[in-house]
Amino acid sequence: MSGGRAVKPWRFHFFQRHLEDDSARAVPAVDFLDSVPTKVAAEIHAVLDAVAAAPPPSFSGGGKWEAMHDDMVGYFEVRVQGGGKKHRLFCILERDAADLGGSSIV
Repeated sequence: MSGGRAVKPWRFHFFQRHLEDDSARAVPAVDFLDSVPTKVAAEIHAVLDAVAAAPPPSFSGGGKWEAMHDDMVGYFEVRVQGGGKKHRLFCILERDAADLGGSSIV
């Protein structure tokens, strides 16, 4: 609770290509998650769930949720190690996005 009010979790959405740009309407993040080991995908989902519940502005990343810098200011990344590799999922935050049903991680 914050100031006597419950903190509403943020939503998360995976970017989907527009029909005019891609007739298959690809969802690159889902393709990525399908390509990594199951344990890595589960950990990425767990990080997204934790960030959404915190919500993002007050989430302490612990190395798994980090703000980007320089040319990528405004982006965040989920960082997960697994299978001998570092896996990264890039995100942006949309505060009070009515078209997304509220504040969202995309």
